[in-house]
Amino acid sequence: MNKTIIKHSKVFLSVAVMSTAIVTSTGSMAKDVSDENEMVLDEVTVVGTRRTIQNSIDVKRTSATIVDALSSDDIGDIPALSIGEALETLTGASSHRENGGATEISIRGLGPFLGSTVINGREATNGSGDRSVNFSQFPSELFNKIAIYKTQSASFIEGGVAGQISLETIKPLDHGKRSIQLQAKAAYNPDEQNIDNNARDIGYRGTASYIDQFEFENGGKLGVSIGLQTNATTNPEQEAITSGTPRLCGLGADGQVLTSGNCDSGDGSLDLSSAEGAAQPFVATTSSRTFRQNTTSDERESVFAAVQWQPNDRLDINFDAQLSERIAEEDRRDLVFSEARRGIENLVSDNGVVRSYSNEGRIESISTDFERVEEYQGFGINFDYQLSDRLSVALDASYSNTRREETDVEVRLRSDNDYSSDRVPTVYDLYPNGSDVPLITVTEFDVTDASQFTNS
Repeated sequence: MNKTIIKHSKVFLSVAVMSTAIVTSTGSMAKDVSDENEMVLDEVTVVGTRRTIQNSIDVKRTSATIVDALSSDDIGDIPALSIGEALETLTGASSHRENGGATEISIRGLGPFLGSTVINGREATNGSGDRSVNFSQFPSELFNKIAIYKTQSASFIEGGVAGQISLETIKPLDHGKRSIQLQAKAAYNPDEQNIDNNARDIGYRGTASYIDQFEFENGGKLGVSIGLQTNATTNPEQEAITSGTPRLCGLGADGQVLTSGNCDSGDGSLDLSSAEGAAQPFVATTSSRTFRQNTTSDERESVFAAVQWQPNDRLDINFDAQLSERIAEEDRRDLVFSEARRGIENLVSDNGVVRSYSNEGRIESISTDFERVEEYQGFGINFDYQLSDRLSVALDASYSNTRREETDVEVRLRSDNDYSSDRVPTVYDLYPNGSDVPLITVTEFDVTDASQFTNS
């Protein structure tokens, strides 16, 4: 399937020494000592989460619309792996999570397709077929400001019924200083070592950015910025799953199920509306049990660049570009014991709770391989000319394109051997040594041998 589409404050500290031995000189002595020991702190800077909240309040106070925003410093204080995880920290925003990360953002609970997204004031494309942008493809470190506007304004691009998400990259001349940033992180997951032919042993995340300004003899100014990021992570999972609704199976006087088929059919079916059925002993069991190994892989490479040129005091030219490619993969392997309530024998139960039993049932192997490749390209150039103190002329041109390709392959196999109806002798120990993960023993059948399965 292809879709294109500080507050600053001065603090004065003084120390006064008072003497009770000579009363007549107490006041003068205290004043002299105070003058000598008085210290003036230039400023007290509030940082971290408290500063982030204060900055957000300041933005709300000065804005003509209802808005929540974060600056680049605020974003850096948040452990966000993508710009989507930074956006979901703002009031009124909620995210759809995929493979553990925030992707699409809903504003005020109205759904991601009812909002609009702009990058540097220009509409951002997406690969979903509507206005839902996949924010996991954008690294948080390469944005200068993010904001969510919850009310409308005449200057906004149409389409944001729920609100508008605004992302801004840095303008190098407005930044006003040279900045060089290098960051590298490594991730190690011990569970990855339990998987044969795993995607990688160690994940990584690297970010580099450079911002600088140049002045010319004729008074012109030039600013450049470039940011790069590469990211590769995996998230292995192992699960033991039981099917949903428990089934009630009637028992005989010997404490065993009454039928050789599904234990809740035939003589094992209970009529709880009758006195006889309600008095009959029973056990509760499920239809199937599954062991799952699931590995998700996320790779992303992004390049953000900007050039700002001011040849004179009146003309300001800005060019920016954003390139991002994200490859998300999911490899799922399911081993399913699909007839867990058929032909139950050697039942051991405790007040209706099944402890162990044996039967003959089919075994299924289900493999799912999913891959999504998403590429974003965005370019824009803006000319702003100040004709006078009260009049300016602006021209903006942009290009945005998103390409998304998804591949989903599923293979389903079932046990195939010499047993009747392809059923395999199986022993279930549901609570081995107090564990919640069942121990299932299969005899005369190798679940790792593909030749013993068929696609029928």
